[in-house]
Amino acid sequence: CEWMDHCVEQYFCIVDPHDQWFQEYHKIDCVSLYELILALKEQLATVAGEPVEPGYTAASTALRLFKAMEPDYFDDIVWQKRAEEERGCLELVRAAYAGGRCEVFKRYGRNLHSYDVTSLYPSVMFYNTMPTEPMAPMEMTVKEFMARHEDHDYIIHAVVEAPKDLLIPILPIRAPVPGTKDVKFLFPLGTLEGYWCSPEFEEALKNGYKLKEVKKVIWYTRYGRFFERYVAKLFKIKSENKGNSKGAMAKLMMNSLYGKFGQRDEVHRIKICDAEEFSRFTQEVDKNGEPVNQIRQTRSFPDGKFLIEYVSIAYMRHNYVTIAAFITSHARLRLLRGMQDVKKRKGQVFYVDTDSMKTDVVIPSSNDLGEFKHEYDVFEGVFVRPKIYACWKKPKPGEPLPKKPNIEVKNKGVLQKALKGFSINDIKKWLFMPQVTMYDLEYHPGSPTPYMRIPKTRDVMLELKDITEKAPMKKTQSLIDDKRIICPNKIDTFPIGYDGPMVNQKGEPISDKGPMEERALPKARLKQLKRKKKTIDSLRIKYGEDLET
Repeated sequence: CEWMDHCVEQYFCIVDPHDQWFQEYHKIDCVSLYELILALKEQLATVAGEPVEPGYTAASTALRLFKAMEPDYFDDIVWQKRAEEERGCLELVRAAYAGGRCEVFKRYGRNLHSYDVTSLYPSVMFYNTMPTEPMAPMEMTVKEFMARHEDHDYIIHAVVEAPKDLLIPILPIRAPVPGTKDVKFLFPLGTLEGYWCSPEFEEALKNGYKLKEVKKVIWYTRYGRFFERYVAKLFKIKSENKGNSKGAMAKLMMNSLYGKFGQRDEVHRIKICDAEEFSRFTQEVDKNGEPVNQIRQTRSFPDGKFLIEYVSIAYMRHNYVTIAAFITSHARLRLLRGMQDVKKRKGQVFYVDTDSMKTDVVIPSSNDLGEFKHEYDVFEGVFVRPKIYACWKKPKPGEPLPKKPNIEVKNKGVLQKALKGFSINDIKKWLFMPQVTMYDLEYHPGSPTPYMRIPKTRDVMLELKDITEKAPMKKTQSLIDDKRIICPNKIDTFPIGYDGPMVNQKGEPISDKGPMEERALPKARLKQLKRKKKTIDSLRIKYGEDLET
């Protein structure tokens, strides 16, 4: 249509289509891509023992490889997906499917150690059975549930009371943020209503969580080891081919498979049509009078054509969501086991993110599947909030001390090249920006999820420089940790709903003053804060303790 012709026309106003260098560049690009696809097909065929056509994405390619390697298991999963839908389980299972754990437990530390779990999700798929044969969701009393919960895997919608003195909670919830479409994935304490898979729920019951009410339960009566051979073969290839394309392919196929089972049936599409088809398409309804296509956006063009962005329902045979929900539940439990191991060794956990952990004690390290592996040591670590942190890395044993500090800065949504100018002291200052330190989590009986009130947060404007464009770019960055409560010393954190003693993970009393507050702030700023504190104290004496700061 005219719109597409216009795009091509604009492109070739900048680039001469007859330029020899331009043609040669794109020829090499196309030939290289073609050769890569042929090499991938050859590697997939070697693994599967038969030809496997790559999909459009890594995940769809992994699913095709699994289907070729384990056709019987694939057919069983297809049947289980049908049973999950026909027995009315899908809504409950979807609610129990959640992602990885990312939290800041302690915001500053020295002489730390960073660990990763080797192939976390594939290891769960290898070692654990996956529940099958779901029964229809049923209601029951707490007594009835407690009489049979150890005999089967299950997914439960329930109300529990979490101990209020736990520093590392076990059960997560999704808490909607009022006034927005955001949902926070939290690990709070107190009265909670949520949806959980049996691996985490059983661990919670062992650690003091009290079951108050059972809303609904799905019991599973059979089990399957669908992925044992698939993961074992790919992990062996990955281990034997480190640093080359074959090892990279094996790693990608291992890590990309599980998400296909949690995939939704909704597919985002774009359609270009004329006026007649546009009218028919946008007004089409099903037998219940509901729109067949969910129109997201439309756009018209001078030549009479229309562009439609819409969501359609495409039935997918493979997305047995129970598998995805149990894999992520087992994965969070594996990370929790690592944190519990740190506690047994009289250490503290500083930061976790899905499959990684920063701690101040040494734990056993191994390259074996599903084991914690030592990545690097840290001189200083600053953890502002989830996905925003900086680590001053130590050189590995035998390596010379680098001329410049090796600072790893992570900031979700910001390119790494734009963060190269930040030092560890720059990130330290973020710890002492004004923070909201209290959050209210209220439980409302009858509501699907707890309700979270979040006070107005304070943002900081980061001045970043894009190295490629050589032009400054601005990003408004919130430094508020909205997943845990920050202590007055700005270093230690507690779970939302915590009502225990003011002690750290070692059981030591927490002081009000941070261990490096004065070193992190410039002297002029420190004097300014001290003057401000004196002024506020004098006003409190004059007007009373209820003065709003």
